[in-house]
Amino acid sequence: MPRYICSKNANDQGHYVVHELSCDFLPTVENQVNANTHDTFQGALNFLEKVNEGRGLTFTVCEHCGLKASTTTVL
Repeated sequence: MPRYICSKNANDQGHYVVHELSCDFLPTVENQVNANTHDTFQGALNFLEKVNEGRGLTFTVCEHCGLKASTTTVL
């Protein structure tokens, strides 16, 4: 299963970008949050939603990881 990394800092749109560990565009080490291993990006997004419930954060898949970008908001 792939390991996923989330940026600690939001991008210009206010989204936290989720990457596969193999991505060439990972955030700097000090700006990385481990999102664990999952079968799919959706699994990583679901994990981040659960651990950040109630915080109003939005997560998006890195467009450079080769997958169609998707976005999810945690309410």
